[in-house]
Amino acid sequence: MTEPARPPETLGARLQNLRTFAGVSRRRLSQIAGIAPALVGMIERGKVASPQAGTLVRIARVLGCSIDWLATGTGRAPSRARVMAAVATATAANEAAANPLPPPAA
Repeated sequence: MTEPARPPETLGARLQNLRTFAGVSRRRLSQIAGIAPALVGMIERGKVASPQAGTLVRIARVLGCSIDWLATGTGRAPSRARVMAAVATATAANEAAANPLPPPAA
C-alpha cells in the first residue's frame, strides 16, 4: 500500500487506512491497544465520532502516529517504516506483559 498524499477525511478512514497499512486486524489492534474489540470497528464506521482522549492516545501509540493526525488529519502522516516499527514495538510489549518471565532460580 502506498502512503496517501493527503489524509483521509474522517477519523474512521484514517484509522482504517493505518490499520490495514500495518496489516493488523481490528481484533489485534484492540488487543495491543487495550481497548474493547468492537470499538475499533465502531470508530472506523463512524459510529463513535469522538472517542475518549485515552482511546486515541492508545491507538496512536500503537500505530505510530500523532494524536492530532489521527483525530483531525493535521500534521504529517506517519511513514510506513514508522507504522511498522510502532506496531512491532507495541506487539512485543503487549506479549511481554501477557507472558512475564518466571523469576530466576535461586
